[in-house]
Order: sequence, then structure tokens, then C-alpha cells
Amino acid sequence: MLSMIAFATPTETLEKYYSEFQKENIDGYMETLYLEGATKEIYDGRKTNVLQIWDSLDTLDYNLLIFSEDIDEDISMIEYEITSVISDGKDKETYSMSMTAILYKEENDWKVYMVTPTKILETNLELMMLNSENKTENNKTEEKMIEKEDNETEDESSEPVEKGRTYLKCNYDTNDLTNMKDQTVESSISTLIGNDKIVKVVVDSNNYYFKILNGKANSIKIEKYDYEAVLSSCTLDRIQRGASIINEYNEGNIKLKGHTFGNKIKTTLAKIAINVYGWFKSNPVEIWVEAETGELYNARKYSEIGSSSRGPGELYLGDGGSYAIYNIKSKKDVDVILYIFINDDGKHPDGARNAEFTINDQSLVYNHKSKNIQHDGNYWEKFKLGKVHLNKGKNVVKISKTKSTSAAFIMDKMLFIQE
Repeated sequence: MLSMIAFATPTETLEKYYSEFQKENIDGYMETLYLEGATKEIYDGRKTNVLQIWDSLDTLDYNLLIFSEDIDEDISMIEYEITSVISDGKDKETYSMSMTAILYKEENDWKVYMVTPTKILETNLELMMLNSENKTENNKTEEKMIEKEDNETEDESSEPVEKGRTYLKCNYDTNDLTNMKDQTVESSISTLIGNDKIVKVVVDSNNYYFKILNGKANSIKIEKYDYEAVLSSCTLDRIQRGASIINEYNEGNIKLKGHTFGNKIKTTLAKIAINVYGWFKSNPVEIWVEAETGELYNARKYSEIGSSSRGPGELYLGDGGSYAIYNIKSKKDVDVILYIFINDDGKHPDGARNAEFTINDQSLVYNHKSKNIQHDGNYWEKFKLGKVHLNKGKNVVKISKTKSTSAAFIMDKMLFIQE
């Protein structure tokens, strides 16, 4: 017989958790809990505690207001508000509280691991991180750059073809991988995972190994490791251009895994710390949009979205009247600065690469000033376009080339950031 919560979403499991609690159905309630590895003593203790609560109090009514549900592989975090009507048999009281629930995925079922007031979780993690930051500050040592392991494969990128349209992986600086060690992530992992641990970083098909020692990453050449971080070369390229590692992690572009069962549990705690950090530190909005994610319209001979000798994806508008549409999501109403990463070889007159940007009902113009920005294998230059407002939820960006000229507008990515 299948479980009633089989294949349910984390939010549905949380709702069942409260429903069974209100009905005082002990078997149904215990079924919603994550109890893997629990001894009989622990199981019976949890059961006894709940029965004692039910002997003293009754839940007459409750309502859940879900603010967010984040899922990262086998862990989910739900932020919500609960309003309950509680009675002791004589009097009744209504109260509301902001809560955070942590759920684990057990085979196909989501189970409730922890339910706690959000403020308590935030405060405990903030104190923990501050202690770690202070410890790291007092134990500063010189950082060593991470090197490629000896058996790394050579770059297999093909030579450019006509119009430069061929596939290449994103470029990244192999001597600058320590930029990945954002202080928040460093503090969280060094505190929750522990010291003297080996981490394997996988960028596309290339492997790098380093040891966490006194909060610093030291390059090593070894194939045994405790944890694994997996990301693409394009994600690392964005990080090296200034992208927040927390945002990249929360967008699912970095996967952090424990290599043993014990390390998996600690990695889960690190994931919680990294996510919760954004709540009590009020991280600024930072949205990266890759050019290849847009939809192209009115394209003729000289307009396309695709790969080139410059990288795996770009917007190439050469036809007058051609345009691209991008749908982006913002978690809140906010004013941001829009930066674009553009290409120019300096061989065409000013204005030849002009483009118009429409963000919802706001307009910005890229006024091209001819300049050769291609040097040392770099094809892109960051350009500040201007200030725009993003609505909470969906936003539509339209990029247009209004007339045909001797050159195309070429863009690699956009960055919307709160400054």
C-alpha cells in the first residue's frame, strides 16, 4: 500500500504534518517525520512528547501562509507563517509566527526534519558565522592558487568557421579559482564541515583538489576527497567576473555534495546556512542573464542567437528591425543597475553597434563608441547601461537594432544588480 504522501511536494508534506497534528493522529503525524537512523529510544521519545502536548492542548484551527519553497536535490527549505487557534479546554488563544521548515527527501517521499521559528534559526546561524569569521580573521595565512591536476585533458575546442560560429566552452582563469571562496560560504563550510577537509572542484570535465585548512584553500594533488563541488565553466566565468557565489548556488548552478554519509549530513547543514544567510543579511538583488537564453525575432541574414568563437552563446543583431526577448524573474520590486557585456573590434564608426533596450515600459539606449576591446583572449567588456526598475515576478526585456549598419550589436550577457 502506497504512502499517502508518496510523490507529494515539500509544501504538501508540511501541510499534512500540521493536519495530522491537529487531528491528533499519532501514526499519521509520525509518518511525516524524517527519522532515518533514529533508535527506538529516539522514536518513542518523539512520540511521547507529542502525545503529552495533545493531552494539554488542542489545535482548534490553523492556517499556513507559504512565503517560499526552495528545493536543492534532497533537501527543501520552506519559509512560512502559521496562524493557530489553541485551547487548553477552557480558554483559547490565537497567535501567528514566522517559521522555517527543513525537509529531507527519503526515496520518493519528503519528510519533515525540523520546524523552528525563523528568528531562532537566523540568530543561531548568524552567531555561528560571526564566530567563524572572527576565527578566520585571526588565523589569516597566505592563499595558494589552485593548479590543474596533472592528467587534465587539453582544450578540444574547434577552430572558428565562417562568421565565427562554432562552439567553445566559457573561458576561466585556472590560476584564480580561489575567487570561488566567498567569505560567507567559506565561513559556513569551515564551521559546519570542519577543518582539514579535502574538496574536489569539478569544472566541466576538469578536476581540481584543495584542502580547507584554517579557513583557506590550499592546492593539493590527490584524488581522495571529502566533498565535491560541481559547476560549469560558464558559472565559474561569471564568478570570476564578480557574480555572487551565493546567488549562483541558490540558482542551482553549483552543486555541493558530501562524499560519505557523515559528510552528506554536514553538507546539508552548510546548504541551510548558505540559504538562510541571505535572509538575515538582506543580500542585494543580482540577476545574471545569458544571451543565449533569449528568443530572436525578425532575424534575417545577419542576426542570430548561438555559439561563436567568442563563447558558447551570444546575441548577434546585425539586421535592422531584428530584436530579442528575454523573460527574467525578480524576487521583489527593486531598482537595479543594468550592465551588459559587449563585443567590439574597433573597426566600425561610432553608432554602428547601437541598440535599444526596453525593460517593461522603461527604455535605455546603448550608444556605441568604437573601441577595440579584444585582447589577451578576452572578447567582452562590461558596460554600465543605466538604472531600471524590476517588478516582483516576471519582467520582459526587449533588445532591438533599429537599423542596418556596417556592424552588429554583439552581447554575451546582462547583469541586473542592486548597488
